[in-house]
Amino acid sequence: EVRRLQVLAQDRRTFDELVAFVLAYIDDWQTRSAGTNGKVVLMGESFGGLLASGVALKNQTQLQGLLLANPATSFDRTDWATIGPLLASIPSRVPLSDTRLKDLVQNTPGAEALLRLLPLPVPDKSVGELAYAAVAGGTLLARALDQKLAGTLFNLLTGQGGQIVTAAQDGQLTQKLQTLSQDTVRLLDSLLLTLPADTVAHRVDKCLGMGAQRIKGRMSEIKVPVLVLAGSDDNILPSADEAKRLVAALPDCTKVIVRSQGHLVLDAAQNVTRILTDSNVVASKMRRDRVNDFVPPSPEECKAAVKSVEGLRSFYSPVFLSLDADSGKVVRGLAGIPEKLDGKPMLFIGNHQTLSLDLTMLVSQVYDEKGILMRGLAHPVLFR
Repeated sequence: EVRRLQVLAQDRRTFDELVAFVLAYIDDWQTRSAGTNGKVVLMGESFGGLLASGVALKNQTQLQGLLLANPATSFDRTDWATIGPLLASIPSRVPLSDTRLKDLVQNTPGAEALLRLLPLPVPDKSVGELAYAAVAGGTLLARALDQKLAGTLFNLLTGQGGQIVTAAQDGQLTQKLQTLSQDTVRLLDSLLLTLPADTVAHRVDKCLGMGAQRIKGRMSEIKVPVLVLAGSDDNILPSADEAKRLVAALPDCTKVIVRSQGHLVLDAAQNVTRILTDSNVVASKMRRDRVNDFVPPSPEECKAAVKSVEGLRSFYSPVFLSLDADSGKVVRGLAGIPEKLDGKPMLFIGNHQTLSLDLTMLVSQVYDEKGILMRGLAHPVLFR
């Protein structure tokens, strides 16, 4: 069962008030269920990670563990305490800040034609809002940009470029440009709705700043299991370094570093359920058993895997030999390997050469000849 906390843009509660709200909610939820819900796993991303830490420092008795994704527990070691207020002050620093764009240009020659080119709601935005959106949007994009996001933006831009060329060839260029303009305006409007300047000022001071002070020097007091999920390329927070720090500082903390991932680490590519069940954050009965919970690949997937090593086979031309148990002689092929033993396990002991290239051919050959899918044994550290 999952519950989500969303802090809206107009919410002016402080860090302490949000911590009290979460604690009260957990207590009420547990009371209404008469304790049948069990303990809670708190998951927080960015500021949510800082908030979850604050909740744990107040009361850990009802917590099973924490999952902190790119947590803002590192806020006091960033420059956001300076950048945030500067961004928030932009509307008040711009001349004619409160003047709406359409009022500013109404006496300008050609104003009516200009305003018609600008889709709503741009003409109704103030000069200060537009200046803030331009600077803040650019700053956030520059900080949030990682390898994955850059690739997505590149594909989006090149795709849009191709669509513009096609639209021009079809005589639909005007309509296409209008659509692109409307999409841009929606992004601008979304920024002004979700992170207006006064919200940024409040959250930097009363949420992030206050939260950083509340947890300073106290993270080691969190005794429940903690899992830190960090993007290796996070440019908004030093998340990879913070993960190392928390592992060293907390008594029961592990980390998962997601390569080539920035601040937006909880995207569709991350199976959070799998990450949790592979950790000690959840109760033992919920953890994934790598033996009993194994789901074998489909026959199609197995055939595709065998096919994928055809290049290696043709290059090395491997020869497989086995021992015939009846005659005691070495025979060519894998006939000496027993057939499936009525569902009973069979242990195959062997070794591999450099880079394990031969292992892929051996596994695929056993499957191809005997229909047996071999599963490797390895130290648990290799699965982390």
